[in-house]
Amino acid sequence: RTADPLFLLHTGALALRESTARDPWSFIRRRVLPFWLPAALWMLAYTAWDAERDGKGWSLVVALRAMARGSVHYHLWYVWVAGGLLLALPILARWWTAAREGERRYALLAWGGLSVVAPWVGRLWLGGATKLDPLVIGGWVGFPILGAWLAGHDWTPRTRRALQLVGVAGFLATMGGTAALRGATLARASRATPATSTRQAPPAASTSPAGATVDSAAGAPVVEAFEGL
Repeated sequence: RTADPLFLLHTGALALRESTARDPWSFIRRRVLPFWLPAALWMLAYTAWDAERDGKGWSLVVALRAMARGSVHYHLWYVWVAGGLLLALPILARWWTAAREGERRYALLAWGGLSVVAPWVGRLWLGGATKLDPLVIGGWVGFPILGAWLAGHDWTPRTRRALQLVGVAGFLATMGGTAALRGATLARASRATPATSTRQAPPAASTSPAGATVDSAAGAPVVEAFEGL
């Protein structure tokens, strides 16, 4: 998901500033509340549409419970990530404006090591996850910090071009990795599906946790794989 990190990078570049740290309540009133109001209305609309589609009665209590669980629709998962980071931005801005350059670089190195290096070391070398949890250092919080750090430097044209090439390469790698994962998941699902006669009725459709209708024999592994991305 290239768009999600890019959004958070721009958020950090624009929001991690002294004005945000100096008046956090003004930031919450101007940025956080205008975000959550339409987000809540959209999630309520989705719950009503799901109830109408499934032929079930709509209840505000059930809808609010689904919203709190984050299970309205899978593509709305990002609402909770962005909304939570908006609440944390005044605290991050206070630290960012007071931190020295060495402290900022240490935070970025620790975040990058735990978020990128440690998971790959665990998968390729240890055969599983390590105990170095990326959430200890922030997880998604590192992207606004990186965005603010990149925006705060006067890069030379040559360095800017190099950073742009790295961004394009990362975008292409994300697309290729997603396509490869989808192909491998579909191939594994087809091998796991037993051979059936042409006269046999097709498997019944079921509703995935994301709210989408998928084939119960082959669609569920695909949904589970993409939910782990």
